[in-house]
Amino acid sequence: MAYGRRWTIQDRIGNRIYLTDERWDHIIDPTNHPELAELEAEVQETIRTGQRKQDVLSPQKYRYSKAFGHLPEANTHMWS
Repeated sequence: MAYGRRWTIQDRIGNRIYLTDERWDHIIDPTNHPELAELEAEVQETIRTGQRKQDVLSPQKYRYSKAFGHLPEANTHMWS
């Protein structure tokens, strides 16, 4: 199967973030986070407008978080 970029968006400070089809398939795999399959728009919104924090152990890695009121199973935040 050929994989390419699924989407590219900008975060709040102008960084361009992209996701490939291969990574999305990995994320929603039944052994990972299949519950995100219907929440791709929320993943994008989290990166676009959520809070950005640098990983302490891997400074080249950042995590984005955002609160949502409609997430399943009593979850309140999306982490990307």
